[in-house]
Amino acid sequence: MYFDEAVNQYGNGIGILLITLEGFHIPLAIKLNFEATNYMAEYEACIAKMEALRELRVKEAEVFEDSTLVIAQAQKLWKVKEEHLKPYQQYLEDLTMTFNKIEYVIIPIAQSQFVDALPTLASMVEILAGAWT
Repeated sequence: MYFDEAVNQYGNGIGILLITLEGFHIPLAIKLNFEATNYMAEYEACIAKMEALRELRVKEAEVFEDSTLVIAQAQKLWKVKEEHLKPYQQYLEDLTMTFNKIEYVIIPIAQSQFVDALPTLASMVEILAGAWT
C-alpha cells in the first residue's frame, strides 16, 4: 500500500493506493475539508489507509511512503516533537495494534508517481454543500 498527501493553493488532499496479493489496484483520493500542514496530511493519509485495510479485514500489510517522518514516528524511531502531531501518532499506534504485522518501507519519490497524483486531484475537487444528500 502506498500513500501521499497534497497541500496546495487549491486545498488539501490525500491519496492511497492499495494493491492486493492478486495484483488488483484500488486507488483512493480523499479531500480534506480543513487546513492542514504537510505532516498532518501525511498522517491523515496513513490513518485513512490503515482504516481502509481494517475495513477490508487485512491482517498483514506493507506500507510504502516517500516521506520519512510519519514512517519513523509510526515505528517509534523518532520522537514526535510537534504537539499537534501527537494525537495523530497515538491514533495510528492504536490502529496498528489491530493488525498482526505491518511493515513500513521508505521509497524514493520516483516510485510513488501514480499515488502522488491522487492527492493533487482530491485537493482540486470542489465539493458543494449538500451535493451528496
